[in-house]
Amino acid sequence: MNNPAYERLLQDYVDYHLALVVVGGFFTVVLLGFAMFSWLRARNAPKGVERRTHLAFALASSVVGLLLAVVVAGNLSNVLNPQQGLAGAIGTPGDLKPAASAELTTSLRQWLRSGSADVPTVIQQQVDARLAWQEPKAVISTVVLLVVVAASIALWRSVITRSRQGQRVRGRVLVGSAAAFASFVVMLMVMGNTQASYAPITMTLLFG
Repeated sequence: MNNPAYERLLQDYVDYHLALVVVGGFFTVVLLGFAMFSWLRARNAPKGVERRTHLAFALASSVVGLLLAVVVAGNLSNVLNPQQGLAGAIGTPGDLKPAASAELTTSLRQWLRSGSADVPTVIQQQVDARLAWQEPKAVISTVVLLVVVAASIALWRSVITRSRQGQRVRGRVLVGSAAAFASFVVMLMVMGNTQASYAPITMTLLFG
């Protein structure tokens, strides 16, 4: 039997995984493209700091890119077949799992029982409260990622330039490594906050 309320929830669940497929897919392409670039540069770079730098980035971006590709593929399977995933996360109209709070659980049961596609006030209020901070976090983390990546690029360029001049670069390597790791962490923040912003009902029911 068709249930517009459950269909609305199902679409939100699809959006939840589709957002990660799109954003994660973009980062996967960027990382694997950078990996290919780094492998080529490492092959032609002179021995020493410059070659080791390109090799390190080639290996790291290859590993992270491939792992991210697996995550994207897993989320794509939920986009193509969301019923099983939603049943596992939230349940079915006849067998619901507890939501993040008793209030949300009660409202969810009443919503699915009503069959209306309109989101109940209790759930919508908590969704609005989540979006009030989740969307700004998505924007801020994206800006921070751009800044950290730009800083990382500048640092590693200076490492290679100074190494060619025979200068010591150990300190810059340590700072550059920290910047590269920070880029990875902020990238995950961008993915998580973007995903939550595009699927607020599912996130609110699961985490409040």
